[in-house]
Amino acid sequence: MVEFQAVKPILSVRDVDASIAYYVDKLGFEFAWCWGEPTGFGAVRVGDFEIYFCKEFQGQPGTWVAIDVDDVDALFEDLKIRGADIRQSPTNFEWGVREMNVCDPDGHRIRFGASTDQPPDGLPFVPD
Repeated sequence: MVEFQAVKPILSVRDVDASIAYYVDKLGFEFAWCWGEPTGFGAVRVGDFEIYFCKEFQGQPGTWVAIDVDDVDALFEDLKIRGADIRQSPTNFEWGVREMNVCDPDGHRIRFGASTDQPPDGLPFVPD
């Protein structure tokens, strides 16, 4: 059987360089690479996890990506200081995940979450 090694979302963006800058400056990713002149494709990473950006070609605006983290509350505090567009603060949901979500300049949503055994907060999930 073939062993799967990684999932790398490809997000359609208006400006690859601006997307890379947002993910590095506001979300704490590292610059990975970019290609083309002007830049048509590029990536950011945290550890082995990468997100690709493609200029107005692959994917659709408004894609959602879920990323598991070990401490969503610590990440929330960091992203708040960085000025990320946080759409929902860390919340315990009935599906056993404490998560927050942020929006990027192209309308893509990133759901950062961690498993929890704490009871739900009783707040609704914020999709917009």
